[in-house]
Amino acid sequence: MELEQKLEHAQRDLESLKKEQEELRKEVENGQKSPEEASDAQEKLEEKLEELQKDLEEMREKNRELESPHSMPDTQDLEKEIGDKMDEASEELQRGKPQKGAQKQQQAEEKMDELGDKLDQMQQTMSMESQSENMEDLRQLLDNLVILSLDQEDLMVAFEGTDSQDPRFVDLTRNQYELADLADHIGDSLFALSKRVMQIEPIITREMAAISGHMEQTVALLAERKKSNALSRQQFVMTSANNLALLLSEALEQMQQQMASMMQGQQSCQKPGSGKPSMSEMMKMQQQMLNEMEQMKGQKPGSKPGDKNDGKGKPGGKMSEEFGRMAAKQAALREQLRKMAEEMGEGGSAPGGLGDALQKMEEVERDVLNKDITEETLKRQQEILTRLLEAEQAERERERDNKRESRTGDDSLERANRAYEAYQRMKSKEADLLRSVPPGLTPFYKNLADEYFRRVVTPDSQP
Repeated sequence: MELEQKLEHAQRDLESLKKEQEELRKEVENGQKSPEEASDAQEKLEEKLEELQKDLEEMREKNRELESPHSMPDTQDLEKEIGDKMDEASEELQRGKPQKGAQKQQQAEEKMDELGDKLDQMQQTMSMESQSENMEDLRQLLDNLVILSLDQEDLMVAFEGTDSQDPRFVDLTRNQYELADLADHIGDSLFALSKRVMQIEPIITREMAAISGHMEQTVALLAERKKSNALSRQQFVMTSANNLALLLSEALEQMQQQMASMMQGQQSCQKPGSGKPSMSEMMKMQQQMLNEMEQMKGQKPGSKPGDKNDGKGKPGGKMSEEFGRMAAKQAALREQLRKMAEEMGEGGSAPGGLGDALQKMEEVERDVLNKDITEETLKRQQEILTRLLEAEQAERERERDNKRESRTGDDSLERANRAYEAYQRMKSKEADLLRSVPPGLTPFYKNLADEYFRRVVTPDSQP
């Protein structure tokens, strides 16, 4: 957290320094400051740059102190170039050469832009790594909550079929104690996670307090062998656990969407003006995933720095981070492909086998989370690429087939309306004829005939 705060502080200071340098350059170009005043102002900016360099060095030191340091870009040479350009600008101003001084100031601004881009890239990388770690923790906690809910349901069913005087009642009560301990461990992990994912903290606090309270009451009631009251508390425990599981599931989905947006933002930066990634871009990113997995295949977390795995060993502290980052990247790609499949109109059964590709992506993601990349995992990645290629070809063929063709107007409906109107006129004439020559009927049948004409034969009535 301190590292992230220092990075944000350095970014703000760099942006402020760049604006002040730009304003000073414009004043020099417009002759608003004398060479002496401009030189003094430039020296003050150099002092601010030195303070920024100290902050960046402290940030690098904080990063080295981390158990798993982030891969920070080397900016020391760039910082020195900025300082040199600012120093040269000050010298030119002292010599009474404002034009050359302004040129050096412009060069210093360009170097500041480069430094800002590197700091922005570092911040985005750190954010993705943190997001990846949170996603992995969320998955594990979600599994634990589901296990808690299922175990509580099994216990509840067992208690329902057991008399309070049955010897098995004591064993089941002991199982309830163990389940309460599991709930406490889950609660500790959830509270730690909620400090990093602030948007879910209030709900986690409320639901975990409910689980803890109902668990305590359940255990106390079982100790007094009040089974019916204990069963109702167990039901409350299940409800709160299910609520939390639903919350974590939604939070995990949102994180996947954010990760996909971050990856899409990186893609847009590489290709300005591009919107959502195309199928070919999806294939490129999936191919990169395959290449990374081939390098990671066979490696296991927990190796010590200096250990070797076929010449490709990595420090153990980095391995779990690499697997987590890779799983998050695969989850983001799967989320992008799911949206693309929905836009194509058929969701999971979209043309080109995208439904199969989504399923295999989920299986690959599970393998990576289990830190078990095998030949079967790589084979699935190859099959995903094949399905994406088929989908891309199907998309191109569909675009060629969907050509708009001009057609003459169809007046079949108008002809049908004219025929219906002619039929109604003929029917009306026949009804008038029947009424004009009424048969000799008794009053009873005469009324029935009138009712028939009123309901069925009359053109104004609905058939």
